[in-house]
Order: sequence, then structure tokens, then C-alpha cells
Amino acid sequence: MAVPEDSTAYPWRDTTAYILLQFEWEEAGSGVDGPANALGRELRSDFVDTSGYPDLSVYVNYAHGDETVEQIYGAEKLSHLAQIKSVWDPDNVFAYFNPLPATYP
Repeated sequence: MAVPEDSTAYPWRDTTAYILLQFEWEEAGSGVDGPANALGRELRSDFVDTSGYPDLSVYVNYAHGDETVEQIYGAEKLSHLAQIKSVWDPDNVFAYFNPLPATYP
């Protein structure tokens, strides 16, 4: 918190706690996948409603994969992050787990 908000790429720096829901079961495709994911989305929605943020705001390493880039990286940070990515990763080598766009409006 000692570093000014506009000097970092990290969004939601005023967050005091994160919640990670992780479900585990024996066999993928066993019929548990759908209900478990539905429960996770429902619980996440309940947390969003009481989070104090206007929309889903996800720590990048906790993202499930159905979030928007704005919900992961923060809309106010994305333009600057895309600019940095275009300079440091022009070949989009880091294009996997929750990739940053190379351009952002």
C-alpha cells in the first residue's frame, strides 16, 4: 500500500482478503464436473455481491477461465499493460493462462 496505485500493474490494491474455492473429486467427467462448477459460480456470484466492488474482480492466479480480461487485470490497468506487452512480448509468447491482449482500446 506504500506504493502509489498508478505506479503498478496490480489491480484492486485495496483488497484485504482473497477467497479461493477449490473442489476436488476422483474422476473428471464423472457427472460431478457440471454441478461442482455450477456451485462454484453460484458461490462466486454471492461473494461478488458483497465484495464492495461493482463487478467481479479476480486475482489472476485464481481466475477460473470464464472471466473477462477487465475482471482479471482491471479495466483501468489494461491499456498500459497492453502497451507494455506489445513492447516486451511482441511475438505473444506468453499467450497461455489468462493472456494479456497486445492491444486494448
